[in-house]
Amino acid sequence: MASSAAVRWLLTAVFAGLGGYCLVRCARLPHRVSAVLTDALGAAMSAAMIAMLWGLPPRDRWGVQPAVFGAATVWYLVRAARAGTPPGARVAMLHHGATMLAMAWMLVAARAGTAPMASMAVAGPQGSAAAGLVGPALAGYLALAALWWARSAVATPEGVVAAPAALFGPRGAATCQAVMAAAMCATLLVG
Repeated sequence: MASSAAVRWLLTAVFAGLGGYCLVRCARLPHRVSAVLTDALGAAMSAAMIAMLWGLPPRDRWGVQPAVFGAATVWYLVRAARAGTPPGARVAMLHHGATMLAMAWMLVAARAGTAPMASMAVAGPQGSAAAGLVGPALAGYLALAALWWARSAVATPEGVVAAPAALFGPRGAATCQAVMAAAMCATLLVG
C-alpha cells in the first residue's frame, strides 16, 4: 500500500493506463500468440499492482496468481535461451522474465501478510535479512530495465507512420515496458 494518497493515486493512474494500453494492443493488433500473451500478462500485472497499492487482500486462496507469473517467468527464460533468438529479443525476453519474477515475488510477499509495499523493499516477505535484499535488488534491476527500455524506444526506427500505428507499434510497446518497469520500481521503493 502506498505511503501517501497522492503517490497511490499517481501509481494507480499509471498502472491503469498501462493495463488499458496492453488490452488495446491485445484486441487491436493482429500479431503472434506470444505477443498477445505478453500484452495480456502486462494487463494482469497492472491489475495486480493496483490491488497491492490499495492494500486489497489477496483473494487467491490457491496461489494461482503467483503460479501464473512464475510460469510466465519460466516461459520467457526458455524463449530467451532458444538458439537463433536475436540478441535484442533475448534481452527483452530476459527482462520480461525478470519482471514476471518480481511480480510473483510481490504477490507471495502480499500473501505472507507483509505490511505495506515499501516494507517489501526493506524487510522482504518474511522479514528475514536474506529476503530483505530481494526488494532492493528488484527495484534496482527495474530502474536499470526502465532505462534500457527507454533507450530501446528512442532507438526503434519506425519511419513515417500514422499516429495509431506508431502508438501501438514497437516504439509504443518499448515505451510501455519502460514505464511499467519504472512504476514497479517506484512501488517497491516508495509504495
